[in-house]
Amino acid sequence: MEYTHGDVKNYDSEVNDCQWFPIDDAIKTVEYKDEKEILKKAKKMIAVQCNI
Repeated sequence: MEYTHGDVKNYDSEVNDCQWFPIDDAIKTVEYKDEKEILKKAKKMIAVQCNI
């Protein structure tokens, strides 16, 4: 991810950082069940699109 424009000082502080992870690491890293389920669905969709 790359900053493109805007001023973050007028937004809440819910997000402090953004990082890229391999999909399996991301699934292990997120804390909420619904986030894990979204990533698992994304992994399946990527596998289908890439014929993995």
